[in-house]
Amino acid sequence: GKRGFGFEGQGAEASFIPHLGRVVTGEGCDIGAGVTIDRGVLDDTHLGSYVMIDNQVHIAHNVIIGDNCIILAQTGIAGSVRVGANCIIGGQVGIADHVSLCEGVTVASKSGITKDIGTPGTYAGFPAEPARGFWAQQAALRRLVKAKTDT
Repeated sequence: GKRGFGFEGQGAEASFIPHLGRVVTGEGCDIGAGVTIDRGVLDDTHLGSYVMIDNQVHIAHNVIIGDNCIILAQTGIAGSVRVGANCIIGGQVGIADHVSLCEGVTVASKSGITKDIGTPGTYAGFPAEPARGFWAQQAALRRLVKAKTDT
């Protein structure tokens, strides 16, 4: 992996923080084209066994991804994120730094994860919430717009 995007100062005074960790992959990982994975600052960035990563995914420093996870294209995972085993992360998902996802989480495409998810299930939207509630809100909004335009 390459060094992460960690630095001190601004402008001409900015200097990058050394990243001394490594990227460690488990058995049977599949990493797509154009994927970038940052090595850790002091600890390693870990991908568990049988992790499948689609094209154009970014995984920042110190991330730990559990076994049997699937991460789809154009997803960005910020630094120090923890993803439990058996998670599926849809395309174009953003995960904020220092967030943890428990085992068995599915995230719908184009969602934004801004806080920890501690209950297995499917999540959608920005900020992400349980998918059932998100889709109910979307349906209610559509009905409201339709009612407004029909009158």
